[in-house]
Amino acid sequence: MTLLPAGASHHTDAPAYPDLDAKRVVVTGASLGVGERLVRAFAANGSRLVLQLDQDRNGLLAFAGELAAESKGLRVFECTFSAEDGIERFAKAAIGAFGGIDVLVNNLGPFPEDLSSARSEADFAGVVAASLRTAEVVTRAVVRRMELTRGPAVIVNVLSLDSAGMAARQALYAMARTTLETMTRADAEEWGELGLRVNSIVVSAEGARDPFADAGELAAPVAGDGLADEVAAAVLSLASARSRWMNGMTLTVTGMPG
Repeated sequence: MTLLPAGASHHTDAPAYPDLDAKRVVVTGASLGVGERLVRAFAANGSRLVLQLDQDRNGLLAFAGELAAESKGLRVFECTFSAEDGIERFAKAAIGAFGGIDVLVNNLGPFPEDLSSARSEADFAGVVAASLRTAEVVTRAVVRRMELTRGPAVIVNVLSLDSAGMAARQALYAMARTTLETMTRADAEEWGELGLRVNSIVVSAEGARDPFADAGELAAPVAGDGLADEVAAAVLSLASARSRWMNGMTLTVTGMPG
């Protein structure tokens, strides 16, 4: 765990949300997909950040060094969530970093590409369950500790999907989205009385696909500049007081063909 000093804000295209200033924001999967844009957007709005990183150690530590000059406070926790005890340790460290959590962002990154082993609906269900389970376990571990701090908080799940291409991927997309929507509504209902809002965002590459391109060819990558900025803006909006009446919702963010 590394504490990095505060610094000046850096330019970003994300909108300004003054109410996020000094908020304690935890981002899991900060190294995945649109994670970097999410983190930079929160830093530019004055948030204090706790990041979970599990890929490309050298590159991510360099990224964390850049963020030290952009954020009002930063802690970086290098770990994988392959075991639940790692999740519990992370949740405890995240709560202790700044004395509580105001926003938890579960960034699930790009959905698994390899579907070669999936042969049945049960196989697809297993892929979906494995991908979304981590977010649910992390959320529950953090919420148990949030209850001790007794303050309003926000949880945002971000799932990147690509429904284009083979029928198997389209089926997986539909199943993953339905599962995420159900999970989001259930968590929002369960924890609403604790002052927690739970919403989700599905990042779909389908909107960034040229309808006249060859199958499998994207006009813009899922984490491309424009789409990543739109996702960051959506996450900040859900995390801010402007969305205080939104709970249990799943939004879709797509790009337009370039």
